[in-house]
Amino acid sequence: MPRSCTIPKMSSVGTLVTLAESGQESRTWYPDARKQIIAGAVILDIAPGRFADLLSLFSPRVSVARSVRFAVHYAQTGQYKPDTIRSVRAAVGHYELTGRIRGPKTSAFARVLRGDDSAIVLDVWMAVALGVDQKRLSAKCVYSACSERIARSAKLLGWTNAETQASIWGAVVSKNRRTVPSLFILPELDGIPF
Repeated sequence: MPRSCTIPKMSSVGTLVTLAESGQESRTWYPDARKQIIAGAVILDIAPGRFADLLSLFSPRVSVARSVRFAVHYAQTGQYKPDTIRSVRAAVGHYELTGRIRGPKTSAFARVLRGDDSAIVLDVWMAVALGVDQKRLSAKCVYSACSERIARSAKLLGWTNAETQASIWGAVVSKNRRTVPSLFILPELDGIPF
């Protein structure tokens, strides 16, 4: 018998639309990241899709810049940086064995980095935007309900899910007095001979 799932109260679609509009300078975050991924993949001599997967796999619990550093190092050497957390090592190991990415956030991030603009990434900042405890996002029904709320917001805006999510994410990061990080690959490739 399946467990029941209680959907938490979350931010309204109107609130999310307002956030997206205020953060629309982040609307191109994913297309900009894809350009970086393609350029980095050429230099690293790796398939862009695999590089996108690695970037998503190394993203949990670290900054964007740090996840890039970890992914580039792994792509170059096949080795983990010493401070790579155990759960990330396990996720990368599983991916190397099966070709699959586990976890709703990480798999959605990989899909959107590969070009699937219907994917919705829900991380700690999106939990803040939604007014939901981030730990609740681990329940599939909660992740699904939150994703649906973002998709409804996207439909009202006439934007893709990815554009809407990125804009909301950028607005929340900025409101918390942080700089919205870009996914810059090329600075991490300085030491690679051409």
